[in-house]
Amino acid sequence: MHAGEAVAEALREEGVRKVYRVPGSHIHPIYDGLSRVESLPTAIVAKMEQPHRDVVALAGDGAFLMTIGDLPTAAEYGANVLMIVLNDGAFGQTLMQQTSIYGHTYGTSFVSPNFAQIAKACGAEGIRVTDPQESKARCDKDSPRRSRDRL
Repeated sequence: MHAGEAVAEALREEGVRKVYRVPGSHIHPIYDGLSRVESLPTAIVAKMEQPHRDVVALAGDGAFLMTIGDLPTAAEYGANVLMIVLNDGAFGQTLMQQTSIYGHTYGTSFVSPNFAQIAKACGAEGIRVTDPQESKARCDKDSPRRSRDRL
């Protein structure tokens, strides 16, 4: 399963669906693609428009790399979002499209950088979780109610 697919699966989980029932609590792209390229910029805008609300964004590492330049902006403006990056070292949406159309892929995998270190360099808090069992505990502990952006 690629990161984009994992994000889509997470969005279908019961815990997330409960959030959908609160009007104005969920932003999702208007297309059915699995790419979450817009996650970080959308989260920044959501937090700036609704500063009293928690904002959590999900993206695969390939999608996140496409808008990583927005991370210093989030830190500079104090957007204080929790950005979860699922790291599989691939441009998953492109990989799926190339496989479907051509039967093979080219340039869809890469060595992913340490996003926690990049976040720190941008003035945000960066936390790297390598054990999936730690994920929920870290998300609970690192709620967006804290004072800094987290990646």
